[in-house]
Amino acid sequence: MRLARRPWLGVELGAPGRDAAGLPVLRVLPDSMAADAGLAPGDRLLAVGGHALTGLADVAPACRSVAGTDTTVLAWHATASGEVRARAVAARPLPAEGVAGTRLFYDEVEGPLGRLRTIVTRPAARGPHPALLFLQGMDAGSVDFWSGAPAPFAALVHACAAAGFVTLRVEKHGVGDSEGPPCEEGSFADEVAGFRAGLEALARLPFVDARRLYAFGHSVGGMVAPLVADAAPLAGIAVYGTSAERFRDCMLASVGRQAALRGLAGPALEERLRLQAALYEAFYVRGLDPDAACAEEPALAACSDPRFGRSARYVRELDAADLASGWARYRGHVLALHGEHDWVVSEAEAHALCGHVRRGGGHARAEVVPGADHFLGAQPSRRASFDAPGSGPPCRPIVERLLGWLATEDARGA
Repeated sequence: MRLARRPWLGVELGAPGRDAAGLPVLRVLPDSMAADAGLAPGDRLLAVGGHALTGLADVAPACRSVAGTDTTVLAWHATASGEVRARAVAARPLPAEGVAGTRLFYDEVEGPLGRLRTIVTRPAARGPHPALLFLQGMDAGSVDFWSGAPAPFAALVHACAAAGFVTLRVEKHGVGDSEGPPCEEGSFADEVAGFRAGLEALARLPFVDARRLYAFGHSVGGMVAPLVADAAPLAGIAVYGTSAERFRDCMLASVGRQAALRGLAGPALEERLRLQAALYEAFYVRGLDPDAACAEEPALAACSDPRFGRSARYVRELDAADLASGWARYRGHVLALHGEHDWVVSEAEAHALCGHVRRGGGHARAEVVPGADHFLGAQPSRRASFDAPGSGPPCRPIVERLLGWLATEDARGA
């Protein structure tokens, strides 16, 4: 049986309260399962398909558990009447994402922990076409933009699709329609394997010119790029906001930039970096849980958590990855883009990455994108980006730089 599309509840939920069960209903969308059931703002959704909701993280797995069923039972506490109600409603699958001028379809690949959803766009014109694999960053968010929200990553994908490229995205395990445990609990190796499977699937599509395969990696997705490059011959790799440094070194430098933006300087900044380095040493080298490290030295509690919302295994495997050697093995063409207002990684890291490629015999160049932040958005300053990370609208110059490079490389190889 094919991987099913998860259901569309059509309800906006808030965080759970201390003394009440379920999740508060903030908004009910028309023509949705929640509307069919009779939920209203102010109610508390208790369960989906028999799966109790105790936090927002429970919603996605509960929806995946009933994917492919004809009906789903929603249980809620109706505040108007004070009673608990349950009703079986007809399943409504999530709407399909719309990408103008293309055919979009949902497919799947086999990952180490189960099937992973792939999202493919195909130009309307006859092929074969050049193709682009998108590698998203570290977070566990979905890259299925069915709601039409103008996310910068979505804008980049859609622009490349409109330019005549087949595009493919892979949902991480436990995200969106994909099977497997919660993404936050998984390993880096499993995630890389899922992306490798996506690249192999992209190369096999009958309407793709396998000689004209490209990859784009954002942030940690850029770190993944050289690790999947041997899954199929890549004519070129573009990355944005990434580094070829060891992960802990990259993040320690980032902590320094963030501390400076908070106003730390001189001895105070030096002490902040000493503490962060000590926490990283305890976590990455000695294998201590951050709580155990803070118990040894309470001052470490003020430092950034080295797990970054992922499992300890994930970040330790990422830290152990030899990214410099991976880039040196890649003999194709590389574009390393860096945002002018990026405070997560530095411009120097983009140039160093290109140096690894060139030392291995490949071709690479680094470019700074004016007005761009780390999150593919536009911001007026680094300060504004730091104060409201991820809030900027899609940065058009990033799209223009990527499309210009792709057009040049594709003309070279066509």
